[in-house]
Amino acid sequence: MAGARPDGTARPPRLDGDRAPWPPANARASEQSTLGGGGRVHPVAEVPGEEFVLGIMGRFWTPTGGVVTASADRFRQLPPAGLVQAFWNFRVEASGSGTELSTETRVRCADAATRRQFMRYWRFIRLGSALIRGSMLRHIRATAERRAA
Repeated sequence: MAGARPDGTARPPRLDGDRAPWPPANARASEQSTLGGGGRVHPVAEVPGEEFVLGIMGRFWTPTGGVVTASADRFRQLPPAGLVQAFWNFRVEASGSGTELSTETRVRCADAATRRQFMRYWRFIRLGSALIRGSMLRHIRATAERRAA
């Protein structure tokens, strides 16, 4: 499997494709923060004006989500056994007639057994996740267009 470690689990997410290690040397790690819903979502890395990455760690397939509090630096390491690190990026790129904003969800599982548990969970929530990301991107676009007018 391309981009996999010897145990078959995914390598860390990258801010700049395969050209640079994740996070890049010029990325800033912000202090841990709490964002909506009481979950622990952490700013993990940022390339100012280009991309930022948020992270959360837990056992998302459990009734409570099993969210674990961790510092931004903890996301630069493999997750402990039985846990998944989920990353959500926002990337801004120049486009022919303006700016394009994209988002992607990436995960890193501690081991193969955790990956199997996460994949069962992901089969149920992936459509909802895609709907939320699409709705959020439409809202950001509408807000940006209103401000530009």
